[in-house]
Amino acid sequence: MIRHSSLALLVLTLSLGAIGCSQEAPADASAPDARPTRDAAPFDAGPIDAFVSGPLDAFCGPTEPDPDRTVTCSPCEPRCYLTREQPGPDDPAGDGLEHDLLVNGVRLSRGSDGRYVAEGRHERVYDATLSCDALTELPGWDRLDYDVEIPPGTTLDFELRVASTLAALGSASPVIVHASTGHGTIDVTAALLTSGGPTAGMFLSITAVLHASADRSLTPVLVRYDLRYTCDPTF
Repeated sequence: MIRHSSLALLVLTLSLGAIGCSQEAPADASAPDARPTRDAAPFDAGPIDAFVSGPLDAFCGPTEPDPDRTVTCSPCEPRCYLTREQPGPDDPAGDGLEHDLLVNGVRLSRGSDGRYVAEGRHERVYDATLSCDALTELPGWDRLDYDVEIPPGTTLDFELRVASTLAALGSASPVIVHASTGHGTIDVTAALLTSGGPTAGMFLSITAVLHASADRSLTPVLVRYDLRYTCDPTF
């Protein structure tokens, strides 16, 4: 009787040990994942709805295709996603903006008087249901990296909105973050926290608002931005 109890204890111990997840376990970048993920793409990738079914190695492997912006995951960490956006000449989302081939980005368009318009807006909507399991996960909006050119007298702001549904995005209060010229980083969740509103939701919109100089002779330029987020378990 004692021998059977010892054997049962041993089996139970081994079973419990198998449940634990070692933090030193390397990520299996070749393991396929059934959920939709975005293909590795250059900076001229389209909007976030350009997802395909495939393995996670492009975003959760040891290294991400762009060597200076790595995204790493382990079996014990949430799933990681990185979306790349660079406004293109055929981008319909630019209101008051034009594509500038010299800088491969967007700037304010010119009015009939030859001066730049006072304001232009470029918006992207991110749908985390394309990558996160809506029943068991919530997106953790992480980091927004950007490259912009802001001449003296001009400004460029990012408006962040988050909501649980696409329909609710329009009425969500924006959190406005002022961009600095060159390369910058915005902690999206920290910025949302400052508003006292929700920080979690399946939908996030990012609107870049470009303002010309007072005499409308200078314009800021939005070159590109990357958004990184994770799919965090809700249980």
